[in-house]
Amino acid sequence: MEAAERTVSALDATLPCFKILNAMLNGPLVTNDADFAATRQVVADQINIAEDLNLLVEHYNSFFFKPLLSNGGSPTGSRTSLAGSDDSETSGSASKCIRRSQVGEGPSSPLSGNSLIRRGSIRSMAGSVVGQRQSYRNNQVRKDVRDRDVGCCVLTGMSEMVPGRAEKHSFEVAHIVPHSLMNQSAEIRQFIRAICPWIPEDFFSTIDRCENAILLNHGAHTFFGNFQWFITMEENMDPNMSVYRATEVNDTGLLGIFSMGREEATDNGCFRRISSFNQVLFIGTSQPRPAKVFLKLHELISRIVHMRGAAEPNEEDTDDDQEEIDSLLEMEEMSVEEKVHRFITSQASATTLDGHNQPIF
Repeated sequence: MEAAERTVSALDATLPCFKILNAMLNGPLVTNDADFAATRQVVADQINIAEDLNLLVEHYNSFFFKPLLSNGGSPTGSRTSLAGSDDSETSGSASKCIRRSQVGEGPSSPLSGNSLIRRGSIRSMAGSVVGQRQSYRNNQVRKDVRDRDVGCCVLTGMSEMVPGRAEKHSFEVAHIVPHSLMNQSAEIRQFIRAICPWIPEDFFSTIDRCENAILLNHGAHTFFGNFQWFITMEENMDPNMSVYRATEVNDTGLLGIFSMGREEATDNGCFRRISSFNQVLFIGTSQPRPAKVFLKLHELISRIVHMRGAAEPNEEDTDDDQEEIDSLLEMEEMSVEEKVHRFITSQASATTLDGHNQPIF
């Protein structure tokens, strides 16, 4: 582990493309967390046996980082899904490459062997990131999540209903990990599970369920989808007694902005809103509640993004792909005031279908 850590740390100092590997080994992951420790061990093993570290970086970028970044909207208003809707076949050489990697596979080392990182394997599989079928969302899930969370933003406790008025805010059902993962190629699914051996076998078939969704106001959803904040879970034998908290890698003040709906507290005789940072979320119990595996995967990507864990694009990457990653990582260099100002400015002209201003908080 230490040798791999030193290797990527030295490379990251001179080559930005190694930031993703450096983030996963030397970044702000919770070191005493068993799941994250398992992921770090997989990454270290792969670095130690890699014949070509540049190809390894491309694998992580194209088959792990990018598919998991296909989440909620961007404060720039320009973010688009990394995944297209056109069908695309993965080459036979790619399938063989993945199959060869199964030598010695097991819970402790699912990526044993170096077949995933042999020269030429990246180029043959590049198309599978964008070659997924159009997915359809289950409207019943969206209804159940709204019912479970009683029409309130789980971060702030603010209700969709506007007091004394017939209209209501347009809150959004947010997937914790991208809905688009349901239709990613078998190679990408296998790669993600290999890097995160704590993900169960049925993970990708359970994405469009209440366990992977929460209700958020538009502003909170935007920053959650861009991995600027995440949710931790304190499990209980009774799932209805589990506690969910909103947090960031470091408290930047961002979650204090989305505190409408929370009770005010006194501070030296002055009233102030309680920041949502590390506060219990308003998640109901009438339907299944968020599952820890989805929250952990979202947290993992949030922590990588926090360290600006970006890899250089493949030659086949589209301009839209790179613009999306550049936009997301640029946010990590902004102050919280700049992030919110950029978001509000981009949303100033947003309207609903009836022509009224779209509420952003």
